[in-house]
Amino acid sequence: MSHSSEHAALFTAPDSRQIGVDLEINRPRDVLKLARFGFHEDEVRALESAAPESRQALFYTLWTLKESFAKALQLELVDALRQCVFWKDGEAWHGRVPASAPWGAVVFQPRPDVFLAVAWTGASTTVPLDLWEWPPKQRGDWPVVAALR
Repeated sequence: MSHSSEHAALFTAPDSRQIGVDLEINRPRDVLKLARFGFHEDEVRALESAAPESRQALFYTLWTLKESFAKALQLELVDALRQCVFWKDGEAWHGRVPASAPWGAVVFQPRPDVFLAVAWTGASTTVPLDLWEWPPKQRGDWPVVAALR
């Protein structure tokens, strides 16, 4: 489970899979300062070279991936910030996480200012995600920002 402001997210995992979720509201902050504190140097360089208008979105994509893996892998957040590394090559996202089992993740943007990541381990294929919004109960049709498998 994760929450931020008036939003909350809950995901459940089938079988023996470990799952983590993070929801963040995009609010003005010094994302370069935060990244320099805890992100991998390659991620910091990617943020520094990103266009100013896309820097916040890239930061929140990376942050929610890292925090969702912190929960899925039961890592301290500071360890996940440093050990879970993600990058974009063209349109494809890639990553490295400290897991011996297969893993994957998806980052959604349900609202223009909301980033939602779900990460899982223990599945060699994509975990089927059944997305719902409440209230009222309706299917979630959210844009995917990043998908790693």
